[in-house]
Amino acid sequence: MKLYHGTNTDFCEILLSRCRPNKDFGQGFYLTDIRSQAEAMAVRRCEFEESGVPIVQEYEFDETNLYMQHLITMETLVKELTYRQLNNQYFFGTERAIQQLRRV
Repeated sequence: MKLYHGTNTDFCEILLSRCRPNKDFGQGFYLTDIRSQAEAMAVRRCEFEESGVPIVQEYEFDETNLYMQHLITMETLVKELTYRQLNNQYFFGTERAIQQLRRV
């Protein structure tokens, strides 16, 4: 599955410690499967920070992996983490989760 992250600065390493703590699901790395949503977020981030340029990073995520504790299926996990009213967002909140992403 392709996932996108909108930002105002490019980076190679995802550092959870640099992620903002007070977001929808807490401190973590947020992505979407809708490229235009990531593009809009990148523009908003530039406007909010008053710096940088809109950048969309593309990641590959193998959604066929089982959820690490096997308590629920990945399909169920993704369904629960998807905010369906306004957009789609995927939350990666642990180092182990971040390791499942591969930047394209």
